[in-house]
Amino acid sequence: MIIIDANRTHPGFTLRLALTFSTLKKEPIKIINIRSAADKPGLTYEDYIYVKIFEQIAGAESKGIEKGSTEIEFDPKTIKSAPQINFRHPALISVMLPYLLLLYHSTTQKISLTGPTNYENKLSGDYFQKVIIPLLKKINVNANIEITKRGYGEEPGKIILFTKESTKLKSFTMLEKGDLEHSIMYVHSYGHGESVNNYIIDGIKNTLTPKNILLNEYISTFVENREKHKGYGADIVLIYDNTVLGANVCSTKKQPSQLGKEMADKVISLVARDTPLDTHAANVIIPFLAYSGLNAKIIYPKKDDYLDDCLYVCETMLGTKSKKEEREKDILLEVNL
Repeated sequence: MIIIDANRTHPGFTLRLALTFSTLKKEPIKIINIRSAADKPGLTYEDYIYVKIFEQIAGAESKGIEKGSTEIEFDPKTIKSAPQINFRHPALISVMLPYLLLLYHSTTQKISLTGPTNYENKLSGDYFQKVIIPLLKKINVNANIEITKRGYGEEPGKIILFTKESTKLKSFTMLEKGDLEHSIMYVHSYGHGESVNNYIIDGIKNTLTPKNILLNEYISTFVENREKHKGYGADIVLIYDNTVLGANVCSTKKQPSQLGKEMADKVISLVARDTPLDTHAANVIIPFLAYSGLNAKIIYPKKDDYLDDCLYVCETMLGTKSKKEEREKDILLEVNL
């Protein structure tokens, strides 16, 4: 039985990635020291929700699956068809998407996910739709995402993930961004009028203009109603010769103009960076390459504390060999070379 030590910088990420590989390989694992350094050690309620979903997917025999448990055993038996699993809030859609993409990438599935599509300090459904999916297509992962209803904060929305049986996956090299071809800002709100979107756009433009950064396109959508739940957000998509970069913001409480400034600050950071992948995209792509035993050579953002956790799980569970060279401004990562 493989043992994973979850006393890592990001124990939740470590836990979910280890359970994904265990399910794919149908190999039992023991995960120890779960959040052992936290004020309240053990599985959080959120951890518990995700582990129970993996338990359903894998038809697993498990031990220790309870809130506060610092050690669990997970013995997967199968991978059930996605429509057999109930993917609903309180599981967050964007937290589960990377693992669902990996679990079902080689099969044809239609996966309905209910929960907020935009959640403060979490990746948005738009980020996966417009950044992750185009990047995964570069290694022959055929998937698509459709946002059929927006939800902000605790308000449920709906996303449908379509996977399609893949051709053989490809190795991956990404060493530079290339020239910026197009930039799009998506601004959206629910429970507000169009004026809220305009305040967000003004906040973005007022911050970007002094930096001489002009975006090619603004796309504004809103649902105006008088329901209790309200929210708004923005997503940036920067399309380069070789890659796609993106970021998002969301709130149910902040002032729209302040949210616009936060979005603009993220745009400034993305434009200034030389690295062709952001931290989230790379940590979705690397597990695909590791699981398939493929080569990769990637220039990676230097300020990323997910990378070591990702490589630790890949090396422990798959025997992946990697070499990381920390340079002045970035990291050169080589996998299986």
